[in-house]
Amino acid sequence: MLKVADRSHLISPLYSLEKLMAVQFATDISTEQLGDEIAEALGERNLKLIRSVVLACGSGKALSLFEKTREVERGGGMMMLLQKKVLVESNQEARRVMRARKSGRFNFSKNEAKPDKLMKKEGEKDSALDTPMPLPPIEHLFRQHMLFDAGKPVSNDGKFEDTLMET
Repeated sequence: MLKVADRSHLISPLYSLEKLMAVQFATDISTEQLGDEIAEALGERNLKLIRSVVLACGSGKALSLFEKTREVERGGGMMMLLQKKVLVESNQEARRVMRARKSGRFNFSKNEAKPDKLMKKEGEKDSALDTPMPLPPIEHLFRQHMLFDAGKPVSNDGKFEDTLMET
């Protein structure tokens, strides 16, 4: 994870929340131009990055993601993990925010499932399903009276003669 002490260089100085909420996109613009306008509305300095994302996912998906971003920003933004002094004015303010966020917070680092353990369990399940089951004894498959007996006479055409069936 990239740790940046001064994050002011990540957002364009021309960014404003009002501009983000008010921006409208023309329907007849190219995908590259749409990427540039979305990057400008988001305050992104790296226009190529946003343009490549818009080219990869298409105009429709890019606009829906932009609308979701706008909804999150309208609701006050997204909470992020504050490790030190990020986006806060003082250490005292950072402690207050950290204290408020810790109560009732789910600790993913301790409680998340470890992928290697899950993969091992899934492998054990798959191997148990892939192993063939042992064949049951033949007595269970056929009833005793249906078993071929060496003492029964065989006709000339190769069929067994069943003496029980004759009446």
